[in-house]
Amino acid sequence: MLDIPLNFKALDNVLIKISLESRVRYERRLDSDFNSAVVDNRSDLFQRYRVGLDVKYKKDLEMKVVGQLAEVDSQVSNQSYDRLALHDLSEAYVKIKDRESSITVGRQKIKKGEERLIGSLEWSNTGRAWDGIRYNTEDGWDAFVGRLAVNNQMANHEAYVGLVAKTHKAGETMLIAKIDRDPTPTTDVYTLNHRYVGNHGSILWTAEGSYQTGKVNDKDLNAFAATLRGQYKAKAKLSPYFEFNVASGGNSPTTTNTFDNLYPTNHYYYGLLDLNGLKNTVQYSIGLDWKACKSTKVHFSATHFELFDASDAWYNASGVANTGAGGVTYYDPTGQIGKTLGNEFDVYATTSFSKHLHLEYGGGYFVPGSFVKASAFNGGANNTRQIWGYVQATIKF
Repeated sequence: MLDIPLNFKALDNVLIKISLESRVRYERRLDSDFNSAVVDNRSDLFQRYRVGLDVKYKKDLEMKVVGQLAEVDSQVSNQSYDRLALHDLSEAYVKIKDRESSITVGRQKIKKGEERLIGSLEWSNTGRAWDGIRYNTEDGWDAFVGRLAVNNQMANHEAYVGLVAKTHKAGETMLIAKIDRDPTPTTDVYTLNHRYVGNHGSILWTAEGSYQTGKVNDKDLNAFAATLRGQYKAKAKLSPYFEFNVASGGNSPTTTNTFDNLYPTNHYYYGLLDLNGLKNTVQYSIGLDWKACKSTKVHFSATHFELFDASDAWYNASGVANTGAGGVTYYDPTGQIGKTLGNEFDVYATTSFSKHLHLEYGGGYFVPGSFVKASAFNGGANNTRQIWGYVQATIKF
């Protein structure tokens, strides 16, 4: 018989935590094709359940596994409900630390900056996670390479990302390589990004810029994007802000200038209706963050949207071209229709009833501009606004 001595004192250095999450969100969208003559009002019920196990040994070792079940029930007009159910591991990694660095191996979530290029997409029902390896140092180096494993749609097993970033006094500088072989066989995008956050008196400034090169569909890529945001922080309850976003677009027979938004978390930045992303766009926003009471925060915003290049498409938050009545793509290669997309007005609030129960609710109203209302996209049909609203409850233990 093998005699293995047990050291119960070692258990004093082990912390075991079990986590539970249940999130339910109901959404309602009216006139998604901006055509009041077509009955296409949509309801969606998103449900997500996660169970996690987190084991930590001293400060040197961490192991985490999170399983999730995600279900979506969707109904358009009076048609029957469609159900989509997905189950997978949201996270499953081992993290080893020392005084100066850490290394993480396995399925993990990657968030960089404000997640405008690389984010975990937690707004979606499944989130986003990568199978890979990450290395961090105390002096600001961050490196990662991995394969896309969990995504909002079906996982693309031919999508890879590598990045190297350095945080310094002037902000964070990052180089990102995106290699995607499905569905486009020749997508190799290289992005140089820099982000700076600083204060000037009572104003918090954020400036972020990106330049891209590489190959997309056998065309040379030459694109850029930039964000400038200023928020007044002097008042405890009221905090107004302005934001400007631009991302290049346009194509020629040999070159594409359409910025690749990579793998972001776009929902809270470019309109709650998710009709716009950081791709062939020019956006001007003003807004207000209001702390209504100790448990409730409210956000208001108004945004004007235009195309950067009138001969390129109108892209949504997922990076896919929007479609109008009859599935016609919002794309005018002649550039004659113009650039004005419209204006969006959003409001949402979060209420924390306790550290375990949170409620989020709100909606948006999009007023189409001349480009969206063009007869080329709706056959001369009656144009209308688009409305979207939601309520979401989250329970965490």
